[in-house]
Amino acid sequence: MFAGMLRGSTVVWLLMLAVLGALLVPGCGPSIPGHNGYRSGKQSPWRNPKAIKLNDENEGKADGELDYLSQRRAKWYAIDLPSPGDLQVTVEANPANDTGEFDLGMEILGAGNRVLAKGDLEDDDAHELTKSRALPGLETGRYLLHLWLQGRLDNSDYEVKVKFTPKASEVASDFPAQVVYLPPLALVPVIDDTPERPRGKPVVRRTPRKPREPRETVVESPSTRVPAKVLRATMSDKATKVVLSAGSDAGVANGWRGVVSGVQGASFTVSNVTQRTCTAVIVGVTAERVAGRTVVLTPQ
Repeated sequence: MFAGMLRGSTVVWLLMLAVLGALLVPGCGPSIPGHNGYRSGKQSPWRNPKAIKLNDENEGKADGELDYLSQRRAKWYAIDLPSPGDLQVTVEANPANDTGEFDLGMEILGAGNRVLAKGDLEDDDAHELTKSRALPGLETGRYLLHLWLQGRLDNSDYEVKVKFTPKASEVASDFPAQVVYLPPLALVPVIDDTPERPRGKPVVRRTPRKPREPRETVVESPSTRVPAKVLRATMSDKATKVVLSAGSDAGVANGWRGVVSGVQGASFTVSNVTQRTCTAVIVGVTAERVAGRTVVLTPQ
């Protein structure tokens, strides 16, 4: 009888342990990864981003998936603008398990990796699944889009949409300072005072013409000095890129040398020659000092 009671108590203890174990197991959450979400700290994914190509309507899109646990935390994209204009970037996230704390960070970078716009936990639209940023007045060139997960347990699909609106860049002009004043014009009377022609058939007297002597053909040597204007000046790092108002129609060719009038040390070499314009890079001079000034171009 005593042995039977002992066996009965043992069974009760085993059942209590099983129930306690069943209650404790659901309380264990998923394991939090100890890594930073990237495959290798030595990699630089921003140096080889995936390009988002613009179609005929200047629109482009891309999609993908990010997973912190599998070390796919971030993605980089490149957007190449063919001309100056405005850029609209919209990112839509579709997380696998959104508890209201999910946030997909985004930032748009320009020249020198300078952040032009961003959307993270510090902004008003934090935890929003759709984020949109507008960047007006951008110059021609490459811009980077960086997407990344903020939580260590996050996993999400996403879609990126970009819209580019080209705009003509403003060219500095000194109009009407260069317009020449008209000379004084002769006064014309209100009533026509031309004498009346006599009636009858007029007598025409013709004088014989002397034979013309052949003229000597004078071949002028091409000009070795071509003046031009600085149509546009853009500052980039420590150099200034300028667009000049002279091209191949004026005899200018790649490799010509030039100087900016009135600016010491502003010499350059001509490149990208078209029919009416050419470009150059001036080192050590700001865009404000050369904008709208006159330059002189000469062959090497």
